[in-house]
Amino acid sequence: MHFPPLKARSSSLNRRIQWALTALFLLTLTFFIPSSAHAQYRASIQGTVTDPSGAVVADATVTAINVATGVSTTRTTMSNGFYVISP
Repeated sequence: MHFPPLKARSSSLNRRIQWALTALFLLTLTFFIPSSAHAQYRASIQGTVTDPSGAVVADATVTAINVATGVSTTRTTMSNGFYVISP
């Protein structure tokens, strides 16, 4: 029975491990790239409305207009002056 030298077997094993790790890395990327690309389309606008003295303004109307489509979205601030506009 003939066995290859120990160094040759070790080198072959290292290549297999390296290939397996590369394949695992690429497979992992295929799951994360689509979800991060999708997340780019989920933006929001948020803020707090205040008057000139710095006091928050409750029940203020905030309107955002998409200049490309002409679609407007209106929200009313909460009691703490906070609003969120999201698709």
